[in-house]
Order: sequence, then structure tokens, then C-alpha cells
Amino acid sequence: MITEKECRICLEKDKYDEFIHPCLCDGTSKWVHSSCINRWRELNINRKGYYQCMECNYKYKFTRELILESYKFESIELIYILSGFICYVLSFIMGYMLYLIDVKNDMLSVKILTYGNNELLESTRKLFINEFYFSVYYSDLFMCVLYNIWQIKFFCITLFNVNRKLLYLNLFKKQLVYNILLFNNIFYVYFFWGIIGGEEFYFIGSPFMNMYLLKLLYYLSIKHNKIIRLMNIKYNNQELLNYNELEEVIEETEVALLDGESETQNFENIEIGS
Repeated sequence: MITEKECRICLEKDKYDEFIHPCLCDGTSKWVHSSCINRWRELNINRKGYYQCMECNYKYKFTRELILESYKFESIELIYILSGFICYVLSFIMGYMLYLIDVKNDMLSVKILTYGNNELLESTRKLFINEFYFSVYYSDLFMCVLYNIWQIKFFCITLFNVNRKLLYLNLFKKQLVYNILLFNNIFYVYFFWGIIGGEEFYFIGSPFMNMYLLKLLYYLSIKHNKIIRLMNIKYNNQELLNYNELEEVIEETEVALLDGESETQNFENIEIGS
């Protein structure tokens, strides 16, 4: 008797070529669409339901074994905002330390950011007479260093905990380039405003830029979690296989032979009757 196939998840009988029976379940629970079971497994990543059937507890067989990425960040936005705000306030104090170092090196940082433009260099020094411009400049310089250290630390931690490192970096590369450009904006934005004679606009917009950059640091953890999910789902080339009773018997026999002791007959103790 031929039983009509029906997906135990969506209860539909179409997409006949997608039907598989990946576990020991029988009857109406035997068949399931491969697309339906894969969606179910995606919802249960890192849970029991990803690896085995929740009804018969049979562990699924796949075309290849793949270690799932599990390292994720518990992102609490309020904590990131508060810690970022505290860092920004402290940057005005730490910036003064950078100023003391800069003075000993004949204002080296200003020379670097003005790219040897003497006119811009002099106008910048005149602006520094104003305490506001002076404080914002060295605060931004400190935050630039902090952003880069934070990002380097972030990738050192994540790459240490991720298995497919090249894939991870490839999926993160656009965001990484974007971050590097923005975290180091002081090296080109200030020069741009200086060339057109609008240095003051840089200092006025600086606090707003830093608010965005602090948000961007928080987004790193969000982006990381999205990429981990993509690696486990979209870039997961595992294929769920049908249950094969013959293969199971062969496998169980091989395991039994490996685990058990081989029994041999001792012919020396056999008595042969005359």
C-alpha cells in the first residue's frame, strides 16, 4: 500500500521532490519538506532541535560535519551608551596629557594633521588660544586612538573565538573599512575644513560626530551577531540526509565489533571421541 506523503510541519502535500524522511518517525510524521525542516533547525540553532528529531530523538545525518559558530555578544545598548559617554567626558582630561606630549614634540600632531600647510598650521595655533577649540582638538585625538584600540581588541577577541576566520573577515570587510575611515576622520576632515577656511565648523560638529562614532562601536557587536547567524545559516553547506536503515545496521555492527572483544574458539580443549 502506497501512503501519500504529507509534510509534518506545514501539512502540505506539494513540493514532492523536497520530501525526505530524516529520522525514525513513521506514519504521518515520517515525511517532511527539506525546506521546512531546515527552517525549523535554523530557529533552534545551538539547541537540541538543530541536531536531532524532537519526537524520536534520532540524531540527524548530514553530508558533512560543520562546527556551528557560537560566540555572540550580549548587547545592552544602555550600558554601551553610558560607558561611551563616560569615555568621552574623560577624553577631555586624557587629551590634556596628549597636549603635554605634543608640546614636547613641537606640536607634532598639528603638523601631521595640517600636512605641512604652514598657513593652516598657524591658524590652528591661533585657534588654540580659545580653550574650547584646544580642548575639543585633543579630546578628538584621544578618542581617535581609543576607537582604534577598541576595534583592534574587538577583532582579536572575535577572531580567536570564530572557527571560519576568513569567511568572517570577508563578511565584515565593508563594515571594517567604513569604521576605519570614520574612526580616523580627524586625519582628513580637519584638513578639508582648514583648506576652505572653515576650521571652526570642524570643532562645532565634533561632539555630534563622536556621538555617532560611539553608536558605531555599539553596532560592532550587533553586526558581529548578524554575521554569526549568516555563517550558521546562509553559509552552511550541510545537507540533511534521509534515514537509511541499512547504513544504521552496518554502523551499529562496526561499533559493536570495535567495542567488543573478538570471540574465538579454543580447539585445543575439544575432546575427540574415539
